[in-house]
Order: sequence, then C-alpha cells, then structure tokens
Amino acid sequence: MIRPVHESPREPLSSRRTVAGVVIVALAAFAAIFFATGQSTPPPDATAPQASAALSTSTPPSPTASSTRLAPPPIVSSTATTVAGAPLLPGTILGAGWEDLNFGPLSGGRNRMAVTWTGTELFAWGGYVGGLPEVPRPSGFLQDGHLYDPEADSWRPVAEPPDELCLLGPADAMWLDRVVLVYGVAIVEDDCATAALFDPATDTWRVLRGEFFDAVRADLQSSLVWTGELLVAPTRGVAFEPTTEATIHIPAASVVGGSSSPVRGHWTGELVVAIGSGTLQTWAVGDDAWTSHPGPPVPKIARDNVWTDDGLLVVNYQMATAVWGSEQWTRIGDLPLRFFECLPGALVAAGTPVVRMCSGYAIWDRERMTWIPVPLEDASALDLGALVGTDDAVYSVGRSLRRYRIVRTNDGSIVAPSTMPVGVMQLDVPAGFSFVESFAPVQDPEGFVSEDESVGLVFSSDDSTAPVTCTVTSTYGYPEGAAWPEFTENGPIAVFRPGRSTLDETGNPINMLEGTSYQADDGSIGFAIPDENGSDVVFIHCPTSDDASAFAVGLWSPWEGVVTPVAVDTLDTKQHRLPTHCGIEYTELDGAFWLADVTDLPLLPYETAMRWSNPFDEGTLSLLSDGSAIFQGSLGLVMRFLPAPSGYQPPGCY
Repeated sequence: MIRPVHESPREPLSSRRTVAGVVIVALAAFAAIFFATGQSTPPPDATAPQASAALSTSTPPSPTASSTRLAPPPIVSSTATTVAGAPLLPGTILGAGWEDLNFGPLSGGRNRMAVTWTGTELFAWGGYVGGLPEVPRPSGFLQDGHLYDPEADSWRPVAEPPDELCLLGPADAMWLDRVVLVYGVAIVEDDCATAALFDPATDTWRVLRGEFFDAVRADLQSSLVWTGELLVAPTRGVAFEPTTEATIHIPAASVVGGSSSPVRGHWTGELVVAIGSGTLQTWAVGDDAWTSHPGPPVPKIARDNVWTDDGLLVVNYQMATAVWGSEQWTRIGDLPLRFFECLPGALVAAGTPVVRMCSGYAIWDRERMTWIPVPLEDASALDLGALVGTDDAVYSVGRSLRRYRIVRTNDGSIVAPSTMPVGVMQLDVPAGFSFVESFAPVQDPEGFVSEDESVGLVFSSDDSTAPVTCTVTSTYGYPEGAAWPEFTENGPIAVFRPGRSTLDETGNPINMLEGTSYQADDGSIGFAIPDENGSDVVFIHCPTSDDASAFAVGLWSPWEGVVTPVAVDTLDTKQHRLPTHCGIEYTELDGAFWLADVTDLPLLPYETAMRWSNPFDEGTLSLLSDGSAIFQGSLGLVMRFLPAPSGYQPPGCY
C-alpha cells in the first residue's frame, strides 16, 4: 500500500527538467574540484609494500620491434550482439550478461530507493519518481515497500507502516538477521519516529524511538554497523540493543568523511571497522577507545569500501584499490576500467568484491587473481540503479530491475561475459577465444600516474595444441613520437561489422571501422582503432591478421550513430534545432510542443554529457508512424519525443 506525500507522485514538468546544461556545469565544477584536490597528502602508509607476485598487477605482452611491412589485413565478418537499426535510448542497450526482470508494482522505475537483501528476498522502500536521482525533492518520496522473490520472479507488497513513522525522504535499509531496519530523513520535522523495523515473516512493523535514533537522525552519511547483537553508530558514540531498545554509550570514532568519501562501518566478526577519507579505526565491543591504523595507499578523494572475505577493500574513483587484512594494507590490481568523474560503488556479491564505475563493473576473480570487466546494466550508462549483492548475483534497482548472475567454473574461477568493456568501447569476444586476465596501471597514492594509463584485456585461443594470445588495450591516444612504439606502421585498415556497418544502395559496406595496421618483427599484427568518442584508442595485438581482425570486428561504442527503428516507418525528417541550455525537456515543431519521452535522464558521464551542443543542438527530427519523433543530434546522441498535452506551456529558460 502506498502512502503518498502529496496527491501525485510526479512533480510538475517545469520542476523535473533534465538539466543537461546544469549537468555539464556541475560536472565540470566537480571535475575541477577533483583535479584541484586530487594531489592530496599521501596517507601514512604511502610506502607500504606492494602485493606479492600472486597479487601483483599483470602487464600486457611486450611485442618486439619491427622494420618490415605487411599488406593491409583482409576485411572479415562476424556476428553482432546488437540489432541494426535499434534506437539509442535509455535502457535499450542491455549489458552482456544482464537480465531484465519483472519490476511488478514498480514498473516505470524509481530513483533513490532504499534496498537490501534479506537472504531470500529483495526489500525495496520508498524512492522518488521524477527528478534527477542526485537531487530529488524530499516531498516527492513515496512511502511504500515491496519484496521481490527471485525464485518466483514475483513481488508482494509490504504492510503500510504505522502513522507514528515519519514520512521519510532519503532513506536507508539494512538487514538485521531477521528484520529490516528502515531509517531516514523526515520530510517534515514533527513528533514522529525516523526509524522502524519490518519483519518479512509476519509482515509487521515496530517503530523505534530513543536517544540512539535522535543521535543518528537525518544523518545518512555515516553508516550504521550491525554486529549481530548491537547496532553501532561509529561516529556518534552510541549503540542500540534492539531487543530491549536500550541506547548504550560507546567511544566515538574520529574518522573523517565527506560527500565523496562518506564514513562507512563494517563488522569483521570481531571488530567494528570505520573509515572515510582518512585513517582506518577499529573498535572491539567493550573497549574504552578506538584503535587507529594507517589509511589505505590510494588517493583520499571519492572512496568507497566494503568488507570482503579477504578483508576491507577500498577503491577510489581513479580505479586504485587496496585491501586491509592482518593489520596491513596490500595493493591488488587496480581496476581495468576507463576513468570518469564518477563516484565508485563497492559491494560483495556471490562472495566476491564487485565495483561499479560509470564505464563498467569489475568483479574480483580470486582464482585468476584479476579483475573481470563487465558491461554496465545499460551499456549507454543512462540507466544505473541502486546496487544490491546477493548470494549469487548483483541486482540493479532503479528505472528497471536488472540482474547479473556471477557464475563459476569447476575450478572456482568466474565466467567472463561475452561482451566486455575496454575503455569506453565494448568488445564482443570472438568465438574460439577466452578471457585470461586484465591489466591496469598502478595508481600512485597521491593521485594520477604521470605515465601510461592504458587498461586492457588478455585473451587466449581455445586451441590447446597451438594456443594464441591476443591483447586488447585502451589508451588515451597514440603515444608520442612514433605512431606506436615497437611496431612499424603498415597503413590504414577498414573492417566491416555486420549489424553495425550499414550498406549502400549497391550492397557495399559503408561506415566501416577504420584504423591503422602495425607489424612487429615477430610477424604479429597490431591494429590501432580510435573510439567513437574520440578520446580513446583501442590497440589490438595478435599473432595473425585474421585473429586481430576477429577482435576488431567485435568493437563497438554505446554512442555510435543510430538510425530509425526498423519496426517503425519514418513519415518525415526535418532539420531541427533542439534547445538544450536549460535541459532537454521539450522542443517545438510547426507550432506544436513535444516532450522528451523519459521521466528524466540520470546524470550522464562527463564526456557523454559534453556531446550535447549548448545552447542548441542542430540535428534532424524524424516523425514516426507510431506518433513519436526521434531527434538525432549533431554529435550522435538521440532523444525520443512525444506530443505534449493540450495547453502545455514550456518553462522559462534564462
């Protein structure tokens, strides 16, 4: 049952614009802050020893130099994982390995839901329909809960909470062995409780009050810790005993956090661990004080962390990672993902660490001792939800409900997806090859590395008699000096990609993937191919031209230009100027208004958002037979529009 805060769960259109211009300015400011503060003082253990050989970051094979040339490689064909003609719209590019699930009563999606795993069901509370997920209006939060059963693929409603529970805005949910704790920020300060326990077995609520919840009221930046007996607020100096509802005073941790590196707490089974942007502190129940430990050897800004079977994993937005266990920090391989101005999200699923960035996921494979890159739930990065880890999968709960199952082989290693992110591109792994390992530069604790920031993947052929190794590397551009060190340039190449490369009237391929071919003196071949965004170059190195071509044919970008959907006829296409300065909500054509066919867009990655021209984007608007219209922007982005209701008046823009 839903307890709406106001009559309609949606805001007026004028207040829920997709503020593309504001997003760009905000992200630019965000990036400026990061770059200004990124060279932070190294933590006390900046000189901590690196991981052992078993944990060290792997490096790509090193080809030898060459002075000979080969003819350009042949054009090859391969199957594609996307459908030709499919429109580029939020949520339409399902990442490889991800499943779209029944969203039941939440169809249409919500932002900022409080979600947790109960051991058998997914609990989802509240959320916000409309508005940017980063900046919701508190009065727009809904007051209902639901439980999802993965085995039955079905939902059931949660009983309406007592009126004594405040109407909550932003909220968190956590599992306390038998009950779900829901706590958050009251929309209106009143004589009401801001926390309650929900029992899924009996479908009943118990409202919580007292000194503990007064102390943590309106504070979602510092997470609570469940020890199995006590609920601990590390930075508030209080603990809560649910059975007796007693508040217990404890020493307060002095860890420091912030909006980009919030304080998080964890229970190791023996100690409470708390960490933010500085040092690590631990506390044993009953002790008089917290014990301080050196901070992790990773940059201080934009961190997230999670407790794993191997200890505390800390990751920062520059892809640096470290694990604390046995009283010391160990550097394991940094994430093989491309950098975005994006906050990391860390969790544990299927017993292993998982990290999401705006360019993809990375799953730690303990058997291979390497990170496995996995595509986002929406490869275009437009549909990212709240994350929940379960015994066998990662769930994303937001505009849709999606699941990525983590499957293991007989030796315990994790099965890699059929399509893997490499930089800002996607790679369909060719038949006959299997993922071996990933590699990434080791980030300095003070900030960025000053040299090569290439990330990549190593593959091996499935032919056990004569195995072939290929390396796919993403870098920020051609190295200085020679076009590519240790290789001799052969000349241009063009690879036809069925399903992505279109054909002309005579059936010849156009819009082919173009790059440059190189050769090493051992006869191996390298292809350097710029991505569609113009920021990265993907370099493919294989022993033979055919193998390199097989990998090249599988490269694609979520932001490639698209055409009208094949199932809908185009009635008319006109040149069109789309207003973007105050956000993309509406456009006008022949005196009629059209509205963007999304409640609104989530925050886009920095480089993607910059691709909309400002204050207008010159492109084409195609009127379709289904009554909608597709705007194709000058830089490749696409937006669908629907006719506005009668009497609609656009908001002002200044």
